Amino acid sequence: IRTILRGAKRISALVEGAGVSVLVHCSDGWDRTSQLCALAKLLLDPFYRTIAGFLILIDMEWLATGHKFGERLGHHMVEETSERSPVFLQFIESVYHLTNQFPGAMEFNETFLIYILDQAHSCETGTFLLNNERERIEGRLPKNTASLWPLVLDEERLPFFRNMLYKPISGAIQPETESIHLDLWSGYYLRWSWGDAADLRANLFLGTTINYNIPSLKRERLERELNIPASSESATTRGYDQMDRRVTGATYVMRKGTSDGTHFKREFKWASPNPNPRRGGGSTTQGIEEIAKQEVAI
Repeated sequence: IRTILRGAKRISALVEGAGVSVLVHCSDGWDRTSQLCALAKLLLDPFYRTIAGFLILIDMEWLATGHKFGERLGHHMVEETSERSPVFLQFIESVYHLTNQFPGAMEFNETFLIYILDQAHSCETGTFLLNNERERIEGRLPKNTASLWPLVLDEERLPFFRNMLYKPISGAIQPETESIHLDLWSGYYLRWSWGDAADLRANLFLGTTINYNIPSLKRERLERELNIPASSESATTRGYDQMDRRVTGATYVMRKGTSDGTHFKREFKWASPNPNPRRGGGSTTQGIEEIAKQEVAI
């Protein structure tokens, strides 16, 4: 990651500082080339730091240039192959480090980056399938599969991807690339872990976790059962299977693999002295357990 950031920083410095053109080409032209060119554009042009601009950047520097998503992500491989490689993950992680060093420079947040990575691996849309545009057209993917971009830009989902600290920087940005400035992306790599590591990233952005796959009606039902105002952004959740739920003054954790064989282990910890300020005290574990079991059945 440090080497990729250094390369992109050098390219942007040459273009911005020296005013020269830079030719970028790796051995094949669809791996390191995509990483470096996309990151350099992100450093140079504030348009690509917006949500719409970043989607265009992926479409232009990764999809249109022929990055072999099918082989690199192993979507269509019957047997293990040496062609698998986390090239796109390295790019997204590099962007994550930029969001850490420049908290207000990007319109999008960490949740947005994780959502794109999850969709690249899930194959729920045709955007990241196959290896190039020709294969996608011949496979009739534009007609037979959904595109990821309308899902990202959906008016209900989009607010959760926005950086609340966003304040555009008009010029180029130059990140620090030494190891001391690069931390483990625990929000992605440790998000299914439990204990202190999970608690560090229980909220993906400013105390709000999101489950972008939960239908709004099911989410609203949970909000009603827990007496959470429907307008509360902190009431959204990430995942029923394993999830951390953070609401005002409380943490709601569901875990798998309990000793009594039930689907979830429930913990409900209120930060305030009153165990349940909305209900005047008492435990809500039983009510939450019933909700959890009903959701598993659904």
